[in-house]
Amino acid sequence: MLDTLVEELKERIADTDLEYWVDKDAKLRYALKFAIAAVNNRCGFKPTDIVLYPIKYEMNIMEGAVWYLGKLGAEGYSSTSENGVSVTWRDIPDWLQSVPGGIRVC
Repeated sequence: MLDTLVEELKERIADTDLEYWVDKDAKLRYALKFAIAAVNNRCGFKPTDIVLYPIKYEMNIMEGAVWYLGKLGAEGYSSTSENGVSVTWRDIPDWLQSVPGGIRVC
């Protein structure tokens, strides 16, 4: 299941400013695991060996992995600016905010 997500993530970031990560499978897997854990924690889902996350949140997980890859190097910062380009991150990013919080809601 994770291998399929890695391939989809590679397609998603190809020809973008995140293309640097396309051939770095370990980082892609880590980004996906980060996003899966965030979604599962937010909605109270308990993963199994067969079902890692609620399938209805697969796109949230994909966007979370992209978000994580884009934030690499800026861990711990709420904003950064480089060469006149300013980026600000929310406490709860949009991709995760659309997952209902609480106990066992998914």
